[in-house]
This record gives sequence, C-alpha cells and structure tokens, in this order.
Amino acid sequence: MGQFVKAIHRNWIAAFLVVLLVSTGFGLQSNSAAAGPSWRFSAYDNVGNTAGLTKLSSTLPQPIALGSDYFDERSWAGVDSDMWLIQRWRATNLPMVWGVPMLPSTGGVSLATGATGAYNSYFSLLASNLVANGQGSSTLRLGWEFNMPSFPWFAAGQAPAFVAYWQQIVNTMRAVPGANFTFEWNVSRGAGGWSDKAMGNFDNYYPGDAYVDVVGLDVYDQAWNTYPGPAQEFQNIQAQPWGLNWISGLAAAHGKAMAIPELGLGVGPSAPNSGVFTATGPVCGGDNPAFITDMMGWAAANHVRDVGFWDYGPSSIDNGANPLTAAALRQALANMVPITSPTTTIPPTTTTVPPTTTTVPVTTTTVPPTTTVPVTTTTVPPTTTVPVTTTTIKTEQEIPRSLYFVTSGLPNGHRSAQYSTLILAYGARAPYTFTTSDGLPSGLKLRIDGVLSGIPSRAGMYRFTVKASDSSSPTKSISKVFALNVL
Repeated sequence: MGQFVKAIHRNWIAAFLVVLLVSTGFGLQSNSAAAGPSWRFSAYDNVGNTAGLTKLSSTLPQPIALGSDYFDERSWAGVDSDMWLIQRWRATNLPMVWGVPMLPSTGGVSLATGATGAYNSYFSLLASNLVANGQGSSTLRLGWEFNMPSFPWFAAGQAPAFVAYWQQIVNTMRAVPGANFTFEWNVSRGAGGWSDKAMGNFDNYYPGDAYVDVVGLDVYDQAWNTYPGPAQEFQNIQAQPWGLNWISGLAAAHGKAMAIPELGLGVGPSAPNSGVFTATGPVCGGDNPAFITDMMGWAAANHVRDVGFWDYGPSSIDNGANPLTAAALRQALANMVPITSPTTTIPPTTTTVPPTTTTVPVTTTTVPPTTTVPVTTTTVPPTTTVPVTTTTIKTEQEIPRSLYFVTSGLPNGHRSAQYSTLILAYGARAPYTFTTSDGLPSGLKLRIDGVLSGIPSRAGMYRFTVKASDSSSPTKSISKVFALNVL
C-alpha cells in the first residue's frame, strides 16, 4: 500500500499462526456481459496468514480465487529462499500472486548493478524454488510500486537501469525449466507530489511488451490534507496523472490485461459518511462503500483481470471492521457465477529477447527523505467533530430481512466519455437483480448486476428509478430514484 502502510506491514506478523488448509476456490467466469463482473478476486490478509484468508473467503458469496503475499525485502535470502512462506501457500493449492522485491533493503545494491546481470542468480533460485513447490505458474508483481520512495527499488530518474534490470530478471526466471510465470508491471496511482515529479513520465519505465504480461495499478481511497468526498475523489482517481484512465490507455496501447492488485481504504482521519474533510497530512473516506462500488464498477466495465483487496490495517474488514465496505464487497461478488472448469489464464509472453548489452551508467540519485506520517497521532482540527461509533458486523444469520440501497448517490458523468459505477443493495437474500425502465441518459445501460455504464451522448440532469430485487421466494423488491448529472 503506497507510502503509508506497506512499509510497516511485516512488523505486525503474529508469532504463531494456526495451520489451516484452504480448499481451492472455483475460478471466476471469463468476460461476458451476461455473467456480471469477471475479475478473479484475491485479498492480502497479512504475511503467511492462510487461516485469515480462509476466514475471509467464508464470508463472501464466492470463494477467493487467488492467494496474495510478499517476499521479504530485508535480505536476499528473504527474496529468493523464503521456504516457510512458499510452502505455507503451497498447502492451500491456490494460484498465487507474489510481490517480488527487486532489491533488498540491506544497502550496497542498485538498479544499475542489477542491470548488468549481477543479481540474476538470486532470481534463478527464486524461480527454481517456486517451480519445485508447484508454483511455477504464479503471477509475479516484480518490483511492485516502484514509484514509491519507501522501497529500495524506487526507480525515479533511473528508467534505463530499471528497464534493463527488469529484462534481466524476466529472462533469468523464464529460463528455469518448468517456469510459466506471469509478469505484472505494477505501479501505485500517482500521488501528485515530489515523488511523481522525480519519476517523470511513468511510460519511460515500461520494460517492453516481450517482458510484461499484465499491467497493474494499486488504488487506495487516500488523499492529502483535503478529502473531497467520494464522488469527486473517484473522478480524481480516474483523471489524475497516472490514474485509472492512464493505466487503461497503457493496457490498450500495448495489448495487455489489467489488474488492480491492491484495492483498499485509506489511512488518516475522515468525516462521517465519507464526507469532505480537511486536516494536516493523510486523510481518507473512512468506511467508504462508494469507493468500493465505484472501483468494482470500473473494473467490470474495463475488463480488469484480477482484483485484490487489502484486508489489512485500516482497510481490514475482519472482526466487524468497516462493515459498509464489507457489504459493498459482498454485493460486487454476489453476481459472479462460479465455474467448475479451471480458470483460463492469459498465457505469459514466451518470446525470449537477449538481455540488453548496453552499458548502463551507474548513477547516484539523491531523493529527499520520505516524510514519516505518524497516523496514530494525527490531530483533527478542533472545528471538526468526528463522532466515534462502534459498529458490529452482522453474521449471515443476522443480515436484515429488509432490502435497502447502500448507494445513496451517483458520481457525475461527462458527455462522450466512458462512465461506470455500481449500484449497491444490502439485506434480505443475495444475489440481487437491478432494473430500470425510465429516464436513463442516452448511451448508458444498467446491467442486472447493478453496473451502470456506457458513454452518455448528451449533457443534462437525469432522474430515473432503479428497482432492486433479491433472491428470496417470494421476491422482495425496493425502488429508489437516482439523479445523474452529465456535464
């Protein structure tokens, strides 16, 4: 997770974890307008926490399809030979998405040195260990979030070295017998600060189509100093430099699948109901179902391959935390139809291109130190009152019998621009069916799974009625009038 949580996530590892095997989940159905959202869903629930992932999976309408974890960047041994972690996930039989550090945090290493092939042996050993433990088809998020200064592989100003080093690693790992890895090029959405300026054009760090199978963007409901509310924040996430619009354009230009490997709530204080909020430092939308609604709707409309929820720290939905977010996730997953055949995966590119022989000059890039934000001591301005409430998540038996809409309003649209959002219901019996018969802007359609998408052709304020129906017998239904402003 960006610069706020990821740097400390390994410090929260429990000393002992209960060994609990996870049964292999059904794959998720491939892209189809009739089948609803089509991504494969995963979640991160702390290092090696297979038991936690099992527990989370049991609360969702569909089993989790992928495991997600990270190798330890504190040493080369943590990168290439963390057998405890590899074997722990092997026991689950889940396909894996691994965060693979490009450099350890030991010091004395660099991207430029890696570009010469000096570190290839570490990645050959990692590939061999994965293949030997039945994980030779894993998805590898190599040097994930390389635009974040909290990582030793922060690549700002070193695009040629980063690209050459990436190519060295991919060629090395593909050369191991039995390897069939999927390599994911993965950044965190732009923060708009000094680190973005230091990076320059993110496209310059793309290693080439022969070396990349999937492009990914990590997205959190996070802002700095001012949180503008869910609708405006989602527009920012789409339109900002190095946001959703950029990653979808990059994927289309290179013919690559997309992933959102980390999707989570933000850190810092927030206003009630995810309203507008101003403070010093990191701020967010809190327990924000609209963020999940918007992001899942965008993922469905843009044929995202994998979505991974950050079920950890302030973003966790475990033990009753963030119940509205949990309900939004259940709604988004409720209409996914499991299939009994193995999940079809996008085969990795098999073209092997010789490593570049260009000498990459070893340069030293001085980057300002990352500002540490002590989240636990953030002071809310005295003029803002944030009521503290305790909410207990309901068990399956306690889900309310009445059906109601969680979605209270819709984000603005723009004439002749792609629009996508997800209307969310809760209560009674999932899954739900959504219909409308009047007033939709021309060019938009509402699918039965609640995804409202399309390209509106005319500006104006539109009001229309949406009917949500549950799966009980007799069917329970509820209707609500929504307003959509097309600018």
